[in-house]
Parts: sequence; structure tokens; C-alpha cells
Amino acid sequence: MTFKNDDPAAPVILARFAGPESVAGIIAEAGGLAWLTPDRRVLIKPNLVAWLSAVAFPPYGVVTTTAVVEGLIRALIDHGVRDITLGEGSLVNHELGCSTRAAFEHLGYDRLSQRYGVKLVDFHDGPHDLVKLDGKPLRIARPLLEADFLIDVPSLKTHSQTTVSLGLKNLKGGLSAKSRAFCHGRKFDLSEMIALFADRLYPALTLIDGVYLLEMGPLHTGRAHRHDLLICSRDALNADAVGAAVLGHDPARIRHLTSLARRRGRRVDLSRLDIHGLSWNEVKFDAAADWEWLPDDSGPLAFARQGVTGFRLPNHDHTLCTGCTLVYNPALMFILSANQGQDMGSAELLTGKEMAADGSAEVTFLLGDCCVAHNQKNDRIKRRVEIAGCPPRVADTAEALIQNGIPARPEAFARFMARMVERYGEDPAFEMAHFRPIDP
Repeated sequence: MTFKNDDPAAPVILARFAGPESVAGIIAEAGGLAWLTPDRRVLIKPNLVAWLSAVAFPPYGVVTTTAVVEGLIRALIDHGVRDITLGEGSLVNHELGCSTRAAFEHLGYDRLSQRYGVKLVDFHDGPHDLVKLDGKPLRIARPLLEADFLIDVPSLKTHSQTTVSLGLKNLKGGLSAKSRAFCHGRKFDLSEMIALFADRLYPALTLIDGVYLLEMGPLHTGRAHRHDLLICSRDALNADAVGAAVLGHDPARIRHLTSLARRRGRRVDLSRLDIHGLSWNEVKFDAAADWEWLPDDSGPLAFARQGVTGFRLPNHDHTLCTGCTLVYNPALMFILSANQGQDMGSAELLTGKEMAADGSAEVTFLLGDCCVAHNQKNDRIKRRVEIAGCPPRVADTAEALIQNGIPARPEAFARFMARMVERYGEDPAFEMAHFRPIDP
């Protein structure tokens, strides 16, 4: 029988990360394995949102560190547990080399499997079971539904759509690809959808990996900081509330947290939590949820800083799914690369399921099938450029811009990522060793 702890009185432990061997101590202090008997099936859900095999990128704060995962596995084995599964459903983008298999390979999960007998499961392989939550159909990976003891291991990061991405948001990786896109629908609020599936999958233990902290997340263009922090609790809401506070955001204003709390007859109130170890104020970092945007929503502040004129890029809304977000960031880099001191005329790039052209632009780029469909009958568009795909290809996005008068540089995204890798590589606080298993 699946164990789902719901204990508002469960303590939250904040402690410094001091290598994989420090993980067991914080779990023990939280009483994290107190109700786990060795015969139970344990499923670990890390955050491996997207590993780019085709482009060098810094993983700091984007994905859960292998060091924390391995420390957790050791703690479980020392507790006597033998049936352990690592499961994830990473973004799939063949052009960028993204898949769960790629993430497992690059993070050394094959070695963890061989060393500790851990099973690896790609949620995309199915099966998925249809579950109706408040009448809304979602397909959820069966291993998540059948696990006796679910351990949620997110990274500590902000999110441009949901303000924070912690344990509850991390569970979205257990949905089928179509169900994930469904959560970004026009009729349903993303935060409410997170509350729905998190209520169904409520973890038995949440261990937030704050070895690195990522602001302006959740993907690879965010800004990472070394933080050496672990947050652990038997109660997922409590863990996420403290995680949000550490990121500098009032958890009572995080809508998926407050929505889930209402569903469970609870309140999100830091003052009522039993917090041990470090004070959250002591380790608080004011992490921005998103890049700064121009007041008229015509583009990021970087447009003004770099003198970009004649191109409008409204900030994406909650209907832009993660698959298209992975293409949106390269599109932004292409537009910035096209800035050669000359006005780009009158162009705009729209995204998601709700943005509609108002006829003010001479050229309207529609990124992704959803945006194309939403504007299909929009007769205000003067010149339509459809960048089709679910998601569209990055190369097609660059080509569409170039063919329609925007001198984008196709290599801009890869060069931006390479500069980030170089910058982090010059700082000894950022260690790629955290993303590899311990040498035996």
C-alpha cells in the first residue's frame, strides 16, 4: 500500500550539504525513514528536466545532483531497503539531444544501477494510467502510482511561470507528454493543475537539493549559485514552503502551494512550521523568478540594454509548455544576435495558446503548433510566418527569422551556452564532480 504522509506537524530540517555522506544524517533528523519498512518498494523522483547532449551547458541548479541522489540511495540501503527505483520523464528533443536516457547516461545513473542494484525507469516508456482529478483526465506513469514510498528530490530553483519549482512541481515529470501540455491549457490554470496531481501523488519524503540554487529558472539560461543546502521533511507542503522562503518568496503567495493547502484543509504559514537546524532567514537568497522585462512587455530588459529595436517579444504566459520553452530560449538568443545596430523593422514573435496578433506588426512569427492554431483565423496578421512543430525545431526557428529579414545567427544559442560553461568553469565553487557518482 502506498504511504503518503500528510502531517502539518512534521519538522523541516535545513542543513549544510557536506558530501553524499551528509544526506543520511538530515534524513534521520527529519524522521524521514521512520515509517519505511525494508520490504517496501521505493521510487526516487529527481528533477532531470532536460539534459542537452547536443549543446554544452551548465547543469548547476537545473537538475538534481548525482551526489545527493547517491547519498540518498546509500541511506536507503543502510536502512535495509532493497527494492529501489529511480524514475524520471525528461524532456524529449532529438535535435538538442534531450531524453531521459541521455540524462541517466550523463549523470552516471547506469553506474548507480550497477553499484547499488537500483532500477532505472523512463516514465515516457509507460505504461500510463488514466486518472481523473476533479473531472480532469491526466495520464500518470504507473510506477509513480504503484510505489509504496515515493521520495521527491527536486533541485532548489525558481520558475518563470510558477515562481518556484520544488517538490510539488517536480511531480509533473511523472505525467505523459500530452498530459503535461494539457496542464498548460487555456481552460486550466497551471498552478491549480499542479495542486491536483500533487494531491494525488503526495510524496512520503521530500529532499530538496540546494547544493546549487538556480534563479530565473527552470532551464539552462538561469543563473546558478553555490548554496550547499539540503531541506528535508516528511511533509511535502512543509518542505516546499520552506524552500520558497529560502528562495526569497513568500510561500503564502505561491499559488500551487496555497491551492494544495486548501484542498487538504491546511494553511501555508511559515510561523507555524517546526523548523530545525539552520534558520531559513540565515540561508535566504533573493532569487528572481524571471528575467527582467520591459514595462511595455515588448521584450526582456536585455533588448533595451543592447539596443534592440523593431522587434517585439512578449513574455510568455502559463500556456507555454516546457517543450516550447526549450525552443523559446534559443529564439531569444537568435533575436539578440540579429541586433547589428539597425532597426529590425516591425516584427513580433508570439508563443503559447493565448497570444493573438493585434495587427500592429508587419511580420508576425508564430512559434509552435498551439500558437499557430490559436491565430489560424486572425485576419489582423499582415504577414504570417508559422514555425510549426510540437515543439518546433530550433534550426527551423533560426531559418524562419533569417528568411524573413531578421539576420539571426544560428550558432547564437550554442555560443551563449558555451560562454556560460566557461564562466562557471572559472569559479571553483562550481564542481562537475557533483554530477557524477563517487569514485569507488
